[in-house]
Amino acid sequence: MKMNLLAGTAFILAAASWPVWAQDQLELTLDAYVAMIKAQGGQFDFSAKNVGGDGSVEYRDLKFDSGDGSFGIDAQWLRATPDGEMVTLTWAPTVTINMASAEAAGPSSVTVTSENLALKTNAIVPDPTILTKFDVTLDADLLQVGDLKGENAYLSDLDVKQEGLSATFSFDAAVQKAEGSWNAALIDAAYGMVAEGMENTSDSTVSGLKLNYSFDIPNETNIPDFLKGAKNFSASFSADASTGKGTTSQEGVAFAYESSGGPSSALLELVNGLATYSVKGVDATMVLTPQGMPMPPINVAMKEVGMDMIVPFNAVDAPGQATAALKFIDVSVGEELWSMIDPGQSIPRDPLNIDINLTSSMQFIGDYAAMVAGQIATPTEMVKVDDLSINSFLIAVAGASVNGVGKLAFDNNGPVPLPTGKLNLEVLGAQSLSTKLTELGLVDATQSGMAMGMMMSFGKSEEGGDKITSEIEFLPDGSVTANGQPLPM
Repeated sequence: MKMNLLAGTAFILAAASWPVWAQDQLELTLDAYVAMIKAQGGQFDFSAKNVGGDGSVEYRDLKFDSGDGSFGIDAQWLRATPDGEMVTLTWAPTVTINMASAEAAGPSSVTVTSENLALKTNAIVPDPTILTKFDVTLDADLLQVGDLKGENAYLSDLDVKQEGLSATFSFDAAVQKAEGSWNAALIDAAYGMVAEGMENTSDSTVSGLKLNYSFDIPNETNIPDFLKGAKNFSASFSADASTGKGTTSQEGVAFAYESSGGPSSALLELVNGLATYSVKGVDATMVLTPQGMPMPPINVAMKEVGMDMIVPFNAVDAPGQATAALKFIDVSVGEELWSMIDPGQSIPRDPLNIDINLTSSMQFIGDYAAMVAGQIATPTEMVKVDDLSINSFLIAVAGASVNGVGKLAFDNNGPVPLPTGKLNLEVLGAQSLSTKLTELGLVDATQSGMAMGMMMSFGKSEEGGDKITSEIEFLPDGSVTANGQPLPM
């Protein structure tokens, strides 16, 4: 018996280098895995094992348990089929997953339903230690996790359905890098969550989901390598449309919400020392309905939103360009909220618009390891800013707006950076809006008068005070003027 076991083990190890599976190699490999599971205290039982002419192995009435009761699987059948250097796993359309945790009063379970699901991997080999690259692909017309039963410490409900699913994952041990993707034609997710006095319910859909990621494996000592460009990270997301509804309650405050959105995208990456963050979306709506409070629903609609930031951490030998941009286009709230503060509609209902775009030349002159360790006392020890361009600065709402452009250069030879340059500002409708807010009792008259007086003192007033322009100049001696008048700095 012992000699047969040794001979079988030697055969399995030798077969690990074969480019394709031998006729009975997969069965022997799976037998070794089952023996290992049982040796470690786990359960892997089945009513029958069927070996096909193609070398496939099928387990009937499979019951798997991790050994400590924390995780288990019940499946009518599970099949492993050799496919070149890979193995394809398929299983019954309905599978039960059992869970237990110390936080829950008892065990719980969920049901996994699938259609045309196939998981392909190269990781099922006689000797996994020889693998230098680990690959997984998952495809399914339908994959649904739901029908939560029993006690769960955090979830009161769960039902997540994905249609048209295609996912990949790859890990290259030689270069310590992982990458993958997750695409789905539709994700419909509903859940209920209870934690620390907070209760949430949610039912959301996302269509046309595309997620891609790639990253070098970090550890505690090489985090600065991501800033230097020696290691990279990248993640991108996009969706065609989304909807959501649900409730949230905490400490006696409760809301119901509904939301929708058009095409959206997000990008977060640190590649070759260049950090990029970008979020974009269009046609977003949100309705918040307070529950148990004398407040009307809060309706918010937004035509476009965008946030962009680029930081050139790789600019160590010479300055590089940084960017910061923020855009909110046609943000409006419903009349229900407006009428609470202005029932007579004296304030224009013009939507909020924000369009800010800044660029700057900067150079990183400090030690990244010291920065990550929190040993940099002031930002000027780490980065030197040569200039700042305000390409656009627009904030407009309720008939009033502030618009500005300008450019500043910085002298970094002193104890603090000293700016020189000009900013041009234009304020429209501020006097009218201030008067209306004062009449409604929303702004104190004295404070409003002081603010308007300050603006008019350092700006050129036109159209009865409803248009104020100002040229703010930063001079080499450190003083600042507005339309030639010194500002108290």
